[in-house]
Amino acid sequence: MKKNIEMRLYELLGVKAFRKFVFGIYYVAMIPTSLGKTKEERKKIMYNTASNYNLGKVENLEDLMKFKKMIYFNAFIHTSVLIMLIPNFLRIANGTSSIFNLVFTGLLGPINAYCVMLQRYNLIRINKVIEKGKPRYYQEKMNLKEEVIKKDQLLKEHSYKLIDKKNRIEEKTFEDIISNATIQELKMYREYLEYSECVYNRLHDSILYQNENISVDIPTIDNKQLKLEFESDSAIN
Repeated sequence: MKKNIEMRLYELLGVKAFRKFVFGIYYVAMIPTSLGKTKEERKKIMYNTASNYNLGKVENLEDLMKFKKMIYFNAFIHTSVLIMLIPNFLRIANGTSSIFNLVFTGLLGPINAYCVMLQRYNLIRINKVIEKGKPRYYQEKMNLKEEVIKKDQLLKEHSYKLIDKKNRIEEKTFEDIISNATIQELKMYREYLEYSECVYNRLHDSILYQNENISVDIPTIDNKQLKLEFESDSAIN
Protein backbone atom coordinates (compact mmCIF):
# COMPACT_ATOMS: atom_id res chain seq x y z
CA MET A 1 0.00 0.00 0.00
CA LYS A 2 1.49 3.31 -1.09
CA LYS A 3 1.74 5.72 1.82
CA ASN A 4 0.94 9.40 1.45
CA ILE A 5 2.62 12.26 3.31
CA GLU A 6 -0.07 12.35 6.01
CA MET A 7 0.39 8.66 6.84
CA ARG A 8 4.17 9.08 7.03
CA LEU A 9 3.73 12.06 9.36
CA TYR A 10 1.55 10.03 11.73
CA GLU A 11 4.12 7.22 11.71
CA LEU A 12 6.91 9.68 12.52
CA LEU A 13 4.79 10.90 15.45
CA GLY A 14 4.60 7.33 16.74
CA VAL A 15 1.08 6.26 15.77
CA LYS A 16 2.22 2.67 15.15
CA ALA A 17 3.78 2.47 18.60
CA PHE A 18 0.58 3.87 20.10
CA ARG A 19 -1.45 1.22 18.26
CA LYS A 20 0.76 -1.51 19.75
CA PHE A 21 0.26 0.10 23.15
CA VAL A 22 -3.54 0.04 22.72
CA PHE A 23 -3.52 -3.60 21.64
CA GLY A 24 -1.23 -4.43 24.55
CA ILE A 25 -3.76 -2.99 27.00
CA TYR A 26 -6.56 -4.84 25.20
CA TYR A 27 -4.59 -8.10 25.41
CA VAL A 28 -3.96 -7.73 29.16
CA ALA A 29 -7.61 -6.78 29.79
CA MET A 30 -8.89 -9.94 28.08
CA ILE A 31 -6.70 -12.34 30.09
CA PRO A 32 -9.22 -12.80 32.97
CA THR A 33 -11.93 -13.81 30.47
CA SER A 34 -9.65 -16.16 28.50
CA LEU A 35 -7.98 -18.21 31.20
CA GLY A 36 -6.69 -21.54 29.92
CA LYS A 37 -6.04 -20.22 26.41
CA THR A 38 -2.59 -19.89 24.90
CA LYS A 39 -1.03 -16.58 23.88
CA GLU A 40 -1.65 -17.41 20.20
CA GLU A 41 -5.32 -18.23 20.89
CA ARG A 42 -5.79 -14.91 22.72
CA LYS A 43 -4.24 -12.99 19.85
CA LYS A 44 -6.47 -14.80 17.37
CA ILE A 45 -9.55 -13.85 19.38
CA MET A 46 -8.32 -10.27 19.73
CA TYR A 47 -7.66 -9.73 16.03
CA ASN A 48 -10.83 -11.52 14.89
CA THR A 49 -13.09 -9.50 17.20
CA ALA A 50 -14.34 -6.13 16.00
CA SER A 51 -13.52 -3.24 18.34
CA ASN A 52 -12.87 0.50 18.26
CA TYR A 53 -9.42 -0.07 16.79
CA ASN A 54 -9.75 -3.44 15.11
CA LEU A 55 -11.75 -4.53 12.07
CA GLY A 56 -12.29 -8.07 13.21
CA LYS A 57 -13.29 -10.61 10.59
CA VAL A 58 -13.86 -8.95 7.21
CA GLU A 59 -15.97 -10.80 4.66
CA ASN A 60 -16.51 -8.09 2.06
CA LEU A 61 -16.17 -4.38 1.30
CA GLU A 62 -19.38 -3.62 3.20
CA ASP A 63 -17.68 -4.60 6.47
CA LEU A 64 -15.04 -1.96 5.79
CA MET A 65 -17.73 0.64 5.01
CA LYS A 66 -19.47 -0.14 8.30
CA PHE A 67 -16.19 0.14 10.20
CA LYS A 68 -15.67 3.62 8.73
CA LYS A 69 -18.77 4.78 10.61
CA MET A 70 -17.23 3.52 13.86
CA ILE A 71 -14.01 5.39 13.05
CA TYR A 72 -15.91 8.65 12.51
CA PHE A 73 -17.80 8.16 15.77
CA ASN A 74 -14.65 7.41 17.78
CA ALA A 75 -12.79 10.34 16.22
CA PHE A 76 -15.71 12.60 17.17
CA ILE A 77 -15.57 11.40 20.80
CA HIS A 78 -11.81 11.93 21.15
CA THR A 79 -11.95 15.30 19.37
CA SER A 80 -14.73 16.40 21.71
CA VAL A 81 -12.56 15.53 24.71
CA LEU A 82 -9.69 17.59 23.29
CA ILE A 83 -12.02 20.56 22.75
CA MET A 84 -13.23 20.31 26.35
CA LEU A 85 -9.60 20.32 27.51
CA ILE A 86 -8.84 23.65 25.81
CA PRO A 87 -9.48 25.71 29.00
CA ASN A 88 -7.06 23.41 30.83
CA PHE A 89 -4.43 23.89 28.13
CA LEU A 90 -4.84 27.66 28.43
CA ARG A 91 -4.36 27.52 32.21
CA ILE A 92 -1.18 25.51 31.74
CA ALA A 93 0.10 28.00 29.13
CA ASN A 94 -0.69 30.94 31.46
CA GLY A 95 0.99 29.27 34.40
CA THR A 96 -2.22 29.25 36.45
CA SER A 97 -2.82 25.49 36.37
CA SER A 98 -2.95 23.36 39.50
CA ILE A 99 -0.75 20.27 39.83
CA PHE A 100 -3.82 18.04 39.49
CA ASN A 101 -4.92 19.84 36.32
CA LEU A 102 -1.39 19.64 34.92
CA VAL A 103 -1.18 15.88 35.47
CA PHE A 104 -4.78 15.22 34.39
CA THR A 105 -4.47 17.24 31.17
CA GLY A 106 -0.93 16.01 30.54
CA LEU A 107 -2.24 12.44 30.43
CA LEU A 108 -5.66 12.85 28.87
CA GLY A 109 -4.60 15.32 26.18
CA PRO A 110 -1.87 13.28 24.46
CA ILE A 111 -3.85 10.04 24.73
CA ASN A 112 -6.86 11.54 22.95
CA ALA A 113 -4.66 13.31 20.41
CA TYR A 114 -3.04 9.99 19.50
CA CYS A 115 -6.47 8.33 19.38
CA VAL A 116 -7.58 10.91 16.80
CA MET A 117 -4.40 10.39 14.78
CA LEU A 118 -4.83 6.62 14.90
CA GLN A 119 -8.44 6.86 13.72
CA ARG A 120 -7.37 9.12 10.86
CA TYR A 121 -4.47 6.79 10.00
CA ASN A 122 -6.80 3.78 9.89
CA LEU A 123 -9.34 5.72 7.82
CA ILE A 124 -6.76 6.52 5.15
CA ARG A 125 -5.73 2.86 4.93
CA ILE A 126 -9.34 1.67 4.74
CA ASN A 127 -10.24 4.21 2.05
CA LYS A 128 -7.37 2.93 -0.09
CA VAL A 129 -8.61 -0.66 0.22
CA ILE A 130 -12.22 0.38 -0.52
CA GLU A 131 -11.24 2.34 -3.65
CA LYS A 132 -9.19 -0.59 -4.91
CA GLY A 133 -11.98 -3.09 -4.27
CA LYS A 134 -14.94 -1.06 -5.59
CA PRO A 135 -14.95 -2.41 -9.19
CA ARG A 136 -15.03 -6.02 -8.00
CA TYR A 137 -17.58 -5.20 -5.28
CA TYR A 138 -20.05 -3.52 -7.66
CA GLN A 139 -19.65 -6.31 -10.20
CA GLU A 140 -20.40 -8.93 -7.54
CA LYS A 141 -23.42 -6.94 -6.37
CA MET A 142 -24.76 -6.58 -9.91
CA ASN A 143 -24.35 -10.31 -10.58
CA LEU A 144 -26.18 -11.15 -7.34
CA LYS A 145 -29.04 -8.79 -8.20
CA GLU A 146 -29.45 -10.39 -11.61
CA GLU A 147 -29.41 -13.84 -10.02
CA VAL A 148 -32.07 -13.10 -7.39
CA ILE A 149 -34.27 -11.32 -9.96
CA LYS A 150 -34.18 -14.44 -12.18
CA LYS A 151 -35.05 -16.63 -9.19
CA ASP A 152 -37.94 -14.31 -8.32
CA GLN A 153 -39.26 -14.41 -11.87
CA LEU A 154 -39.24 -18.22 -11.87
CA LEU A 155 -41.55 -18.38 -8.85
CA LYS A 156 -45.30 -18.87 -9.22
CA GLU A 157 -47.59 -15.83 -8.98
CA HIS A 158 -46.71 -14.04 -5.76
CA SER A 159 -46.47 -10.70 -3.96
CA TYR A 160 -44.42 -9.16 -1.16
CA LYS A 161 -45.49 -7.41 2.02
CA LEU A 162 -43.13 -5.58 4.36
CA ILE A 163 -44.25 -5.59 8.01
CA ASP A 164 -42.64 -3.27 10.57
CA LYS A 165 -42.49 -3.59 14.38
CA LYS A 166 -45.93 -1.97 14.71
CA ASN A 167 -47.42 -4.55 12.31
CA ARG A 168 -47.98 -1.93 9.64
CA ILE A 169 -48.07 -3.56 6.21
CA GLU A 170 -46.57 -2.05 3.10
CA GLU A 171 -46.86 -3.63 -0.36
CA LYS A 172 -43.48 -3.86 -2.07
CA THR A 173 -42.22 -4.92 -5.47
CA PHE A 174 -39.15 -7.11 -5.54
CA GLU A 175 -37.24 -4.36 -7.35
CA ASP A 176 -37.97 -2.00 -4.44
CA ILE A 177 -36.76 -4.58 -1.94
CA ILE A 178 -33.39 -5.23 -3.55
CA SER A 179 -32.73 -1.70 -4.85
CA ASN A 180 -30.51 -0.78 -1.87
CA ALA A 181 -29.78 -4.28 -0.58
CA THR A 182 -26.29 -5.15 0.58
CA ILE A 183 -24.39 -8.18 -0.68
CA GLN A 184 -25.23 -9.94 2.58
CA GLU A 185 -28.94 -9.23 2.10
CA LEU A 186 -28.87 -10.31 -1.56
CA LYS A 187 -27.30 -13.63 -0.60
CA MET A 188 -29.94 -14.06 2.10
CA TYR A 189 -32.76 -13.29 -0.37
CA ARG A 190 -31.30 -15.80 -2.82
CA GLU A 191 -31.37 -18.54 -0.19
CA TYR A 192 -34.91 -17.69 0.91
CA LEU A 193 -36.21 -17.60 -2.66
CA GLU A 194 -34.88 -21.13 -3.15
CA TYR A 195 -36.45 -22.13 0.16
CA SER A 196 -39.76 -20.48 -0.79
CA GLU A 197 -39.91 -22.41 -4.04
CA CYS A 198 -39.40 -25.68 -2.12
CA VAL A 199 -42.15 -24.73 0.35
CA TYR A 200 -44.56 -23.91 -2.46
CA ASN A 201 -43.86 -27.14 -4.34
CA ARG A 202 -44.31 -29.18 -1.16
CA LEU A 203 -47.59 -27.55 -0.09
CA HIS A 204 -49.23 -26.77 -3.41
CA ASP A 205 -50.86 -30.17 -3.86
CA SER A 206 -51.94 -30.44 -0.24
CA ILE A 207 -55.71 -30.38 0.34
CA LEU A 208 -55.24 -27.86 3.15
CA TYR A 209 -53.60 -25.34 0.85
CA GLN A 210 -55.49 -25.76 -2.42
CA ASN A 211 -57.63 -22.69 -1.80
CA GLU A 212 -55.29 -20.84 0.53
CA ASN A 213 -52.40 -18.48 -0.04
CA ILE A 214 -49.03 -20.00 0.76
CA SER A 215 -46.73 -17.57 2.54
CA VAL A 216 -43.09 -17.60 3.59
CA ASP A 217 -41.57 -15.20 6.14
CA ILE A 218 -38.22 -13.75 5.15
CA PRO A 219 -36.23 -11.89 7.83
CA THR A 220 -34.54 -8.61 6.97
CA ILE A 221 -31.47 -6.97 8.48
CA ASP A 222 -33.40 -3.85 9.53
CA ASN A 223 -35.63 -5.97 11.85
CA LYS A 224 -38.64 -5.78 9.56
CA GLN A 225 -40.48 -8.85 8.37
CA LEU A 226 -40.79 -9.55 4.67
CA LYS A 227 -43.65 -11.85 3.74
CA LEU A 228 -43.72 -13.60 0.37
CA GLU A 229 -47.25 -14.73 -0.49
CA PHE A 230 -48.08 -17.13 -3.29
CA GLU A 231 -51.55 -16.66 -4.76
CA SER A 232 -53.93 -19.61 -4.43
CA ASP A 233 -55.06 -21.40 -7.57
CA SER A 234 -58.58 -20.05 -7.13
CA ALA A 235 -57.28 -16.48 -6.97
CA ILE A 236 -55.18 -16.94 -10.07
CA ASN A 237 -58.07 -18.43 -12.01
